[in-house]
Amino acid sequence: MCNRININAFFNDSLPNLDQPITSNAGDVIISGNCIESEFKYTTVPQGLEIWLLSNTNMSVTDALIDKLKKQEDIKHLGYKRDDHFYPYLPIIYQSGETIPDLVLKAFPKGIINQVGCAHIEGVYKDLPLSQLWFHLRSYKKKSQNIRCFWTANFMTDSIHYPELIVN
Repeated sequence: MCNRININAFFNDSLPNLDQPITSNAGDVIISGNCIESEFKYTTVPQGLEIWLLSNTNMSVTDALIDKLKKQEDIKHLGYKRDDHFYPYLPIIYQSGETIPDLVLKAFPKGIINQVGCAHIEGVYKDLPLSQLWFHLRSYKKKSQNIRCFWTANFMTDSIHYPELIVN
């Protein structure tokens, strides 16, 4: 049986808030599931898009984080627990024109694309690198709207061996 963390025990007045809460807006996109890094491959974030990398190779993203993004709720604390200590975590944000590793979203049923404020969910049926997802993500964009893409796909599938990214 897996030990689950009581996150309320970690969030108290002694832990710092994020400088600004993370909040998704209608029209933003959440990418979830599992991913791998393309070794030595990079891509450039297109105009009108911004990528918020909420996962890394040291921890596992939880459904609680994805649920808060879908519901457009404020995320005031973000971090993970290791050896009875809480470590704050800040997302890495890539703006339009910046270079990012060409992460590969693994195929459905794990790879999911969901637009915030919309019930429509898309499954990914083949492994897709970001460089091939750009065209698809731009289809969500309205004329003057910039889209934030929250990348929550886990770099590993066995979260028991990695601390979970927890939110409050």
